[in-house]
Amino acid sequence: MTGDPPPRNVLIQLYILGQLAGQLMAREFEREGVDRNDYAVLTVIGAYGPITPTELASKLGLPPTTLSSSIRRLGKQVARRPHPHDRRSYLLELTAEGRKRERSGQPALGRSLQAIREQAGARTPELEETLLELQQVLRSALDVTAKS
Repeated sequence: MTGDPPPRNVLIQLYILGQLAGQLMAREFEREGVDRNDYAVLTVIGAYGPITPTELASKLGLPPTTLSSSIRRLGKQVARRPHPHDRRSYLLELTAEGRKRERSGQPALGRSLQAIREQAGARTPELEETLLELQQVLRSALDVTAKS
C-alpha cells in the first residue's frame, strides 16, 4: 500500500534515491540534448584532469569497463596522452569540444540542483553533508569487501 512506511534498509533507500535523482537529471538534461552520464564523465575529467582512467572510475564510482565504453563514446571530446610516470597508463583531459559539451549541460545541472534546494530549503547543507558521509561509508565498505 502507498501509506506503508518505507523500508528501513539503507541500501534500498539509496537505490530509490539514485532512481529519483536519475529521473530528475534525465528530464533536465534531455531539455539540453545532453546525456547525463556523459556529462558526469566530462565534468569530473574537467575538474580533476589530466586524470588516469583508474582515478576517474574511482571518483565516479563506476566499474572500469563501464568507464571504458563511456570514454570511447565521448570520442573527440576527450584526449588521451601518455602518462609521464607509468607507461601502462594514460591521462585523460577535455578537448575544446569536450569543454564546450560540458558547459552545455550546466543549465540542466543548475535546474536540477535548484529544484532540490527549493524542496530541501534550509536543510540543504545538512543533507549534502550526510550524502558525502554516506559516500565515504560506501567507499569504505567496497574496500573492505574487496579484501575479503
